[in-house]
Amino acid sequence: MLIPFLAHYYKKNNRVHYQIIFPFFVFGTLSLVYLYQSFRGGFWPQYLMEFSVFLSMIISLTIISLLRNDSKFFKIIFITIVFSFIVLSNTHAYLEIKKYQGIFDKNGAEKVAVYLTENSKSEDIIFSGNPIYSFLSSRDHFLDLSHNYYDKNSIKTVTNKLILSPPEYVIGDYYLEQYYFPDNEFKKFLDKNYTKLKTFSGVSYSKNWHVDIYGLNN
Repeated sequence: MLIPFLAHYYKKNNRVHYQIIFPFFVFGTLSLVYLYQSFRGGFWPQYLMEFSVFLSMIISLTIISLLRNDSKFFKIIFITIVFSFIVLSNTHAYLEIKKYQGIFDKNGAEKVAVYLTENSKSEDIIFSGNPIYSFLSSRDHFLDLSHNYYDKNSIKTVTNKLILSPPEYVIGDYYLEQYYFPDNEFKKFLDKNYTKLKTFSGVSYSKNWHVDIYGLNN
């Protein structure tokens, strides 16, 4: 990200990109804010979305500086950066698809939704880590889905609400298994009040996935 400045000093007749000061300032400010949030409640990949606009501005100005510079050294850097970005972005995309297809399988989610539709009432409530099961089965979700509930404080709060008003179904998907099942209070609540009704499993992108459906005891 310092290349625009280096390019300027390397070739004195170039103009300084004063406009780059703003995205760097915002980038630095956001970094401090989300660093604090990460220490306080854990890091979430969604934080990176806030940086995308300003990173695009910085990258654009970097590319302009490299293209305007006559030095072969900077042109080689430019080609290397572009090539590396293409390789890394495609590799990252493939790995993310492979990872999340193992966690969430479209066909599996549809099977879960069909089961819920056929075996539940329209007014029944569902609790799951991924809300897709509620959407596909046209059933209400237990939580307000305006944000995630995976940090320790949220898990404790949600568990207390579940104890007071247990939903008819709990979907043991990847997110619940990773964040809620290790919590002792939640596990006690689940074991005491629910029975495993059905398990759906399969393989997607060479990765095993499974979803357990728990029904509220009568």
